[in-house]
Amino acid sequence: MTLYPPSFIDDLKHQADIVVVIQDYVSLKKTGATYKGLCPFHGEKTPSFHVNRDRGFFHCFGCGVGGDVIKFLELHEKVGFQDAVRQLAQRFGMSMPEPEQTDEQRASAADREALLKVHEVAAKWFRDQLLSPAGAHIRRQIEERGITDVTSEAMGLGFAPAGRTALKDTLVKQGFSEGLLVRAGLLVQREGGPSIDRFRNRLMIPIRRDTGSVIAFGGRPRSTPRGARFTGWISPSQPYVKKASGLSSRAISISARLFRPVIPSSRRAERPSRSSRCSNCTDLRPRSFSVSTPMPRGRGRRPSRASCLSPRGST
Repeated sequence: MTLYPPSFIDDLKHQADIVVVIQDYVSLKKTGATYKGLCPFHGEKTPSFHVNRDRGFFHCFGCGVGGDVIKFLELHEKVGFQDAVRQLAQRFGMSMPEPEQTDEQRASAADREALLKVHEVAAKWFRDQLLSPAGAHIRRQIEERGITDVTSEAMGLGFAPAGRTALKDTLVKQGFSEGLLVRAGLLVQREGGPSIDRFRNRLMIPIRRDTGSVIAFGGRPRSTPRGARFTGWISPSQPYVKKASGLSSRAISISARLFRPVIPSSRRAERPSRSSRCSNCTDLRPRSFSVSTPMPRGRGRRPSRASCLSPRGST
């Protein structure tokens, strides 16, 4: 990653008036020592978004988002740190320093950009499959869980068809190498055989970081045979990001509803009590399912609440 001298970043934050920058996107009103307005990162009717010019930071008491002027541009414009710095420097007439990169740094940056790019292309392809005739059944499942079309579009929900190489063939034709797709977790390399799609016949949920970039996928089976254990898959970790940071509380709540099996009306009488044990946990709580690797069972081991996605969206 290209690094800028700390002195340049400090000078940029001093020169870039955070109130002036944010007022391009938010109508602010001065209240005492701060400025106040409607938060641009979540819907609200009562202003809870505060900007402090003297300290150079913003904070929303409604959704908890906050940071400096660079962070605001990263979140609002969905750009990386370097692009946000470049935009601010250009606007306030500051000359950009010429950072030096080693060959290893350049290769690492190119690899990172390639991984992010292939995730974005895959997310669009999954979305197109959901909107196709083949995704009709998945669309009904989404509707049964009370997810509106607007929410589905905003989350970028998709569908992975049953074909073993449908995604692979599409991405390879677009110039992505099989090696990159395997490292991205989109393909699985079989021992002594060709690589195949990791996600097949599944409802797909993109996992994004706070800048909006897709960093991984969760996949819910299209159907689970009666009596079979429910499983959700999540693509492997990437070297440049932690997936946990890509799940907002709203995404966790909605994803939990999508990953929860629908119990047919004929079987609702068999529904377990609210004190039923989770299949992946050892503590008593409403039934929930994990989309990551199941935790080992055993007495005395209590996983944290974050290890499961509760159907009630409580985690």
